[in-house]
Amino acid sequence: KFSDMATLKGDFFLCREQSMEIVSRWLKDVKNMSTAEKFALCMSPVNESCTRSKNVLMKYIETYTSGKVPGLHYSMQPKTAKTFDHLADLCSIHHQLELFLWLQNKLPSNAVEVMRAEALKERTIQMINSGLFKAEKLTLSYDYISKDVRIKKEWASERRGEVDEI
Repeated sequence: KFSDMATLKGDFFLCREQSMEIVSRWLKDVKNMSTAEKFALCMSPVNESCTRSKNVLMKYIETYTSGKVPGLHYSMQPKTAKTFDHLADLCSIHHQLELFLWLQNKLPSNAVEVMRAEALKERTIQMINSGLFKAEKLTLSYDYISKDVRIKKEWASERRGEVDEI
């Protein structure tokens, strides 16, 4: 509604509006946090369609608002990429570490965790680069050809159904 009523100069636009709205819904019931802090968190670099990303944000906020020190989850430990799925996981871990560091910047709590996150981020970047360098040797566990054949059959079947109805 705000974006419908707002008057802005031509060189400005509202970006990530939908993402901010989704994050604001997640934060609606959070206690012990000011409106200004919630607004700042709405601008976090969280991928609203990624469950892991949402979990990092919500766990951090839950821990922070309860007066405890937020830390890195063990699942944020990078592992060497042996498949393309592992490489995608490394990219996801990198994004989670970026989010954690952003949260530490907005709601600071522990310098040791920041240093640990930065070290893990660097290691993750090295592993991603190594995985990309070895991309020709990585295995692909997903069969795109079978999926393509299945989708074509479904589409043809749907098209035949449309023709029969006419």
